[in-house]
Amino acid sequence: MALSFLSFVFPLLLVTFSSFISDTSVAEARNLPQLSKIHKLSKLELPSVIPTLPVPLPSLPQPGLPALPMPDVPGIPKVPEVPGVPKIPEVPGIPEVPKVPGIPDVPKVPGVPGIPKP
Repeated sequence: MALSFLSFVFPLLLVTFSSFISDTSVAEARNLPQLSKIHKLSKLELPSVIPTLPVPLPSLPQPGLPALPMPDVPGIPKVPEVPGVPKIPEVPGIPEVPKVPGIPDVPKVPGVPGIPKP
């Protein structure tokens, strides 16, 4: 119980005090220009026409990779064919599988919803 309580309280305290620290650093940063003299620099004049830059040279062709002989690959064995499913012969004297009769209608109970038929 104490471990789960501390795992909840510790991040809460950490977030709270970290926001206090960031608030004070922001407040100090806002007061900094007023406390110190900042020398204003004159604006630099930029040229109105941008000079054209030289076109980059085309890249040199890359040398091709050396031709390496292909390694010898052993032959892949042929996958055997699966034989067809044999037909089961009919044996005389064995009856067919009996069919299961359907479930008879269940009487309805008042107050209980019935199961819808598909």
